[in-house]
Amino acid sequence: MSTLEAIQKQERAIARLERELALQKIKERKADARNKIELGGLVIKSQMHRYPKVIILGALLDALEHLQKD
Repeated sequence: MSTLEAIQKQERAIARLERELALQKIKERKADARNKIELGGLVIKSQMHRYPKVIILGALLDALEHLQKD
């Protein structure tokens, strides 16, 4: 194998890994978006969406504090 062929092989490997990384990032973004949508659905289902965002955040932080104590 010549040096040129070795370099081309390495370049193809790098390009393949870059594509895999890009696909992995897309999958992670989609999973994060889905998680946020599901959590928003829980807020709506609990009827909390009628309150200002700061109230919802405060209620969630209060719930977290209670959960961590137990």
